[in-house]
Amino acid sequence: MDLSRSANLASRFELWIETLTELDAETGFAAAPLVQAYFRREGLFRSLGHPELRILHHLADTLFRQMGADSTSISLLNSRLTATNIPVQPGRAPIHPSVVKHFSLDFVTPDSTYRLWDHDVTFEDFVRRYMTLEWDTETDEALKIAREGEPAAAISALSDAVRRTPLSGQSHAALAELLSRNGQLHDAQAAIAGAIVAEPNAAHHRFVQSRLFAAVNNTEAAAEAAKQCTELDPGDATYYQNLSDILSTREDWAGATEAHRNAASLAPMWPWYHQRLGHLLQNTGNRDDAEASVAEVEAIELGPMYGLLPAE
Repeated sequence: MDLSRSANLASRFELWIETLTELDAETGFAAAPLVQAYFRREGLFRSLGHPELRILHHLADTLFRQMGADSTSISLLNSRLTATNIPVQPGRAPIHPSVVKHFSLDFVTPDSTYRLWDHDVTFEDFVRRYMTLEWDTETDEALKIAREGEPAAAISALSDAVRRTPLSGQSHAALAELLSRNGQLHDAQAAIAGAIVAEPNAAHHRFVQSRLFAAVNNTEAAAEAAKQCTELDPGDATYYQNLSDILSTREDWAGATEAHRNAASLAPMWPWYHQRLGHLLQNTGNRDDAEASVAEVEAIELGPMYGLLPAE
């Protein structure tokens, strides 16, 4: 089907931009010029209603300025929101080849592949599989057993699943979790490595990998995996805390303190982060900042629940 003719793409686009321009005038977001400037050069949306990073940054920046947020907070937000931790589904919705051709899109071709149920497929295969509900039922059943069944049976089923579909990130990750709980740490490391190959931008896989390395006292590899995790998702305090904990075991107090400072900045109302930061600052000899961190705990009115710094 040639959608440029049957769906009258040119008129649809003009009407869509006209509607967006009217909404811009009512809300002050000025999104229409952004779409017009970039929609041929880069994917601005992952799917209907799910914008990519450029649109998200623009919307967030405009919204928070309208709300009167300070520029430092807005800059922090923008620095923490990246292409790898954007809060929408990882796979891009398929674009019809005739749409690609009509608009001369640069970021996709008629032969591009799209992720569907752990497979990279062409537009034609995507539509066929979607419309016929064709997916890997055996892998789906293995994941169900992993969630609900007996560990040995789940490990066996998932092992078969990853052999059958080696690029199924969720299968590798689920297998790694089961093997870890079963004490098979080295096998779990191999499984999570497979998940990373399948989904290299998934921060959680690196987090699991760092914990597995730490469990076998390979703190150098654990620290590297933890660092990669924070780079992939710089907006999650837990990942910085994990990095801080691992660096602490290596007695890298400066690195551990910096990582935990990031965690505290991302979770300003979580007293434990400030209390822990205070203790780390003490280890670096920075008592003034340590006391300021403890004061944050007291400011949240939960200070008495935590062991505060002793007086000199």
